[in-house]
Amino acid sequence: MKKRQVTLLRELDRRGWRTKCWQTRKGRTSGGRPFTRASLREASGGATHAEMLEREAAAQEWSLGQPEFLAGVQRIRAKIAGTA
Repeated sequence: MKKRQVTLLRELDRRGWRTKCWQTRKGRTSGGRPFTRASLREASGGATHAEMLEREAAAQEWSLGQPEFLAGVQRIRAKIAGTA
């Protein structure tokens, strides 16, 4: 395990932070456990909205220099929309 992960897990435990806790339809409580390596990876593994926007902007910038690629994308979008 990486040193930073260990440090972060210890800090989360020191602060008393736990994983998401919810109540099932049957009234049982689920979650609310201390963070583990796996739960930390799961919680931090997803791309943030800002990261997704940056990737999309980079892809659009790249596609502007590739007219055949952009034309292909437009054909696919038109086909999906039913206008082709």
